[in-house]
Amino acid sequence: MKYSCEIIKDLIPLYTDEVCSAESRSAVEAHFAECPSCRGLYEKMKSDDITPVLESDAAEAVAYHEKRVRRRGFTVGAVIAAIFMIPILVCLIVDLASGSGLSWFFIVLASLLLAASVIIVPLMVPKHKLLISLTASAASLIILLGVIALYSGSDWFFMVASCVLFGSALVFLPIVVNCEPIKTALRGRKSLAVFFCDTVLFCIMAVCIGLYVEHPGYGATMAAISAPFISLAWALMLIIRYVRSGAAKTGICLIISGAFIFSVNNAVNSLLGYDIPWPVLRPFDWSYAAIDGNIKWVCLLACLSVGGILIVINAFSKGRKK
Repeated sequence: MKYSCEIIKDLIPLYTDEVCSAESRSAVEAHFAECPSCRGLYEKMKSDDITPVLESDAAEAVAYHEKRVRRRGFTVGAVIAAIFMIPILVCLIVDLASGSGLSWFFIVLASLLLAASVIIVPLMVPKHKLLISLTASAASLIILLGVIALYSGSDWFFMVASCVLFGSALVFLPIVVNCEPIKTALRGRKSLAVFFCDTVLFCIMAVCIGLYVEHPGYGATMAAISAPFISLAWALMLIIRYVRSGAAKTGICLIISGAFIFSVNNAVNSLLGYDIPWPVLRPFDWSYAAIDGNIKWVCLLACLSVGGILIVINAFSKGRKK
């Protein structure tokens, strides 16, 4: 044998992984022809599959790291919660000592509950941190508003709470539907779910405001003003979501937006029972009386022109592809 078994044993791992040079490979194969021991070692090394072992070790390492991070987060959250107890106890002692009751105590408690939902909850919950934190924050904010309304003797709670929920939904609901397990449950219906929830919350807000203001003509006015804008939002969403071509969806959205800008004032007044004249184009008269009609006509013509061009381009490009 030209090379000793010790040298060949050092080369066998490289030979097994096929990363050695051609000269080394020839030397190892020549040695295998004369040495059954080294050849047996190669066969054993080739047959052993270490992938499950590596996967198991990796899973154990990840689980150990997650456990350490979770334990550390729980510890930090517990410390912050203990710090939050200090102002709660101070406020309780002051309220009891001053004889003013526990009104301010509950307000401070609800405020710290809101802060805890943003700071402590993400540290202590093991899964779905963002979803649980946003839900806890919304619930804590509603509780805070309720406590303030209760101890101030006001009747605005439902109006303000509905407004806060609607405004929060506009910002955070698109984030919520992208969190597990909601994302998996909704699949391709996230846009519809967001718009449906926003519409429902808007209607609830409108009803609560109407109950608070108690104005006899509020319902008709709110419905007449809201219906065109809600319809526009739904139309644009459905077009953007379900029309595949970018040029086509842009063109259709432009045409709808131009028609909406041109006609919304007349549509709202018509729903309210008023008959107002439609905008008139006076291109050579830009006085105060004519500027509104001119701007609406310019917007309408521009949107119709650009939108029509985009739709024609889309149709022409489809024809060329076919």
